[in-house]
Amino acid sequence: MQLRHEKGIYQSQLAKRLAVSAATATVTLRELENKELIERRGDAGNRREVLVFLTPGGRALQDSLLLVDRDIHILATEEMSAAEITRLVRLLHRVVANLDDI
Repeated sequence: MQLRHEKGIYQSQLAKRLAVSAATATVTLRELENKELIERRGDAGNRREVLVFLTPGGRALQDSLLLVDRDIHILATEEMSAAEITRLVRLLHRVVANLDDI
């Protein structure tokens, strides 16, 4: 979902946001590129950087996944109050932050 709101993002920046190694990002992005879901282009202003863009096929898949994500969210929080959902989200953010410190 990181690419959805970006016109293009540096591959290194994407890896950092997703908390994966540069090598893992390279392998994963190569697979996505082979499936024509993303496109990687060199940055004319910085030869060491590669920009990553969603293709039309990647956007279409992402749109479908957003619908699935919404349905899962609805099922997972069924019969929970707004306050409970807010608390759950806050606690999950804390769990992620704790794991980032490891």
